[in-house]
Amino acid sequence: MNTKRQTGKGNNRKVVHMKKSMLMILLVFGLAFGLAANAMAAGSGEVVDSYRIKVSLLNQDPDPVNQGNFVDLRFKFENYGLREAENIEVRLPDQGPFSMVREADRLQEVGTLTGRQTEVDGKVIKYRVNVANNAGEGDYDVNIQYRIDGGAWQEPSPFTVTVRQTRPQLAVLKAVTEPGRVVPGQDATLTLTLENMAEKDFKDVRVTFQVVSFTTTTTTISKEELPFSPLGTTNELIVGTMPRRSQKEVAFSFTTDPTADITVYKLPVLISYADYFGNNYSTTQYTTIVLEAKPELSVTVDSSDLSKPGQKGDITLKFVNRGIEDIKFLTADLHDDDHLTVLSSNEVYVGNIDSDDYETADFTVYLKDGCCEDGTFSLPLSIRFRDGSNRAYADEPKDVNLRIYTEEQQERFGIQQSSSSVGIIIVVLIVVLGLFVYLYLRRRKKKKK
Repeated sequence: MNTKRQTGKGNNRKVVHMKKSMLMILLVFGLAFGLAANAMAAGSGEVVDSYRIKVSLLNQDPDPVNQGNFVDLRFKFENYGLREAENIEVRLPDQGPFSMVREADRLQEVGTLTGRQTEVDGKVIKYRVNVANNAGEGDYDVNIQYRIDGGAWQEPSPFTVTVRQTRPQLAVLKAVTEPGRVVPGQDATLTLTLENMAEKDFKDVRVTFQVVSFTTTTTTISKEELPFSPLGTTNELIVGTMPRRSQKEVAFSFTTDPTADITVYKLPVLISYADYFGNNYSTTQYTTIVLEAKPELSVTVDSSDLSKPGQKGDITLKFVNRGIEDIKFLTADLHDDDHLTVLSSNEVYVGNIDSDDYETADFTVYLKDGCCEDGTFSLPLSIRFRDGSNRAYADEPKDVNLRIYTEEQQERFGIQQSSSSVGIIIVVLIVVLGLFVYLYLRRRKKKKK
């Protein structure tokens, strides 16, 4: 009996001991779990006393944003702690390419977040910020700051905002034509310097010289064939890859139509390329090719009634455009000098002369005695005009020779007859006239009889 009672008391003591051990284990685990949770929260920088504030960027609109535009950033505030967080204020500093649209919106109030106010119950605030025009393409860090009940400002880990560039980042830096002055019918080379202005590489770069130009209106599409044809290649050149901030040259060899007009032609250049993110780009830029030719103007004496010094007479000058470019606003100036005095106006406006055409100008002059001993006289003539490209040619001297003949040469060439010849002609005329009178009078006498 006594043995049984002792055994029952021993079992009771074991049960009590086991309960105490289990309770101690639960208390230790609970304490360890709380310490671990607090350590994790403290490591994230989100514990302020018993608050645990979480800030997240819900979205950016638009995504990505183009440089020079504005973007809306929406931030969400949640409290994962057990205690209320009162009077939460938020501010967004200017940073990188981002600045506030309205300064008054920089400081905003979230208000109070109760304990465990999370998920759909969290509070959202919106910031509208400008993106600089010169912002590069890429991802930027944005830092937002908040404080609770007037305390110290705190800054969570930065958020990412993506910026894309809107302007073509592959462009023509320079265009050079060789030769500089292209004549119709001539071969030439147009060299373009391409520049990749972006902070990323491009591939599949192609340059197309559009020798057929299309003009679109609200009702029609007109087609214009430019007077250029590829020479030794096609009008599309493959460049390949262009690393960031690099330059490359492409050369387009062409020949011009011999019948092309002398003018300035606008040549469209299509540039197509892609980046390594799968985005395709294309841009049409323009360069100019100038067709021109050096004017070829000749001046000669078309007619003159000056035969010797000491005479007054008229001179007609002939201006011939032998070139392929038109001549505009031609003015001729004939100056006085030691041998010649201009009696008419020294300046004559001739006007425009088309290619393969001519115009004339008249001057009245007096040829002084003692000039032209060698039989020729160079007229003191200068001209000024503009070519088809409106380039001015001023005070261009011209060698125009006026031939003066001696009396012997004049008699020989029939320009002036000798005095003996004149006498003979006069005698012949008197004899013929006398014979005519004699015959007339004799006929009248016969009629009277």
